[in-house]
Amino acid sequence: RPTQVAGLTGMQAVACGQNHSLALGQDGHVWAWGRGNYGVLGLGNQNNTNRPTQIAGLDNVREIACGSLFSMALKNDGTVWAWGYNAYGQIGNCAKGSNAMTPQIVSVVSNVVAIRAGGAHAAALDDQGRVWGWGDNGSGQLGIDTCGYRTDWTQVPGLSDASSVAAGDTFSMALKNDGTVWAWGRGSEGELGNGSATSTNRPVQVSGLTGVSEISEGQGFGMARKANGEVWTWGYNYSGQLGIGATPILTNRPVRAIGLTGVDTISAGAFHAMASSNGHIWTWGDNTYGQLGN
Repeated sequence: RPTQVAGLTGMQAVACGQNHSLALGQDGHVWAWGRGNYGVLGLGNQNNTNRPTQIAGLDNVREIACGSLFSMALKNDGTVWAWGYNAYGQIGNCAKGSNAMTPQIVSVVSNVVAIRAGGAHAAALDDQGRVWGWGDNGSGQLGIDTCGYRTDWTQVPGLSDASSVAAGDTFSMALKNDGTVWAWGRGSEGELGNGSATSTNRPVQVSGLTGVSEISEGQGFGMARKANGEVWTWGYNYSGQLGIGATPILTNRPVRAIGLTGVDTISAGAFHAMASSNGHIWTWGDNTYGQLGN
């Protein structure tokens, strides 16, 4: 059941990783708690903590994001900072393998307006509508031809006029200003939503989706919220995370989630999903660990 986190007030945003959480205060400071392996909490060690602890030296933050085993923060000056596991270069500091126990600045790009963290890769949107990525590229989730990984920023080619980005386990998405959605990376479970089960390292348009205002993605599935409050999903559905009933097991084109109207925000977990509508929270999908809160 939902339980209030003790000792936190005046928060403006939260983010959740595999075994850790972050909260962003109205004052621009970041708090972390959970499992601390690989330095994912940014506290200078690998200790676990069940109490929110402020990350030292990190201020003026306006957005936070959590990957599986790494974390990120976007500052008001447009710079991106990252810490935690770095086996695939997901810290973005041109290094690989050396985990970061404290926040490190990501390369030198300083005009970022949004960040997203995937399983082992990251994506950023700049003020020109361009999308950048770094980290694991084993499935083409960075949108470039090079296999393996990238420890520095690389621009997703052929993609412009983006208004937001999303990063999943092995694929990525972008929402354009015209309300269309584009995806790239692994497609074997239909997660690219373009009617095929083929992976691609170049953005492809998600079939039939227009008028989209928000996107989110989980492990092998994507979500979109339309301006009219409808929710559409595609990809892997083994745990019911698409919200369309028990079958089919997967779909490679967007389908409308059952019974949801007036939705104002969405969020995808690994195998479950959430939506907010008129101040109420709705959840569906995997509930093995009580993640549906019901």
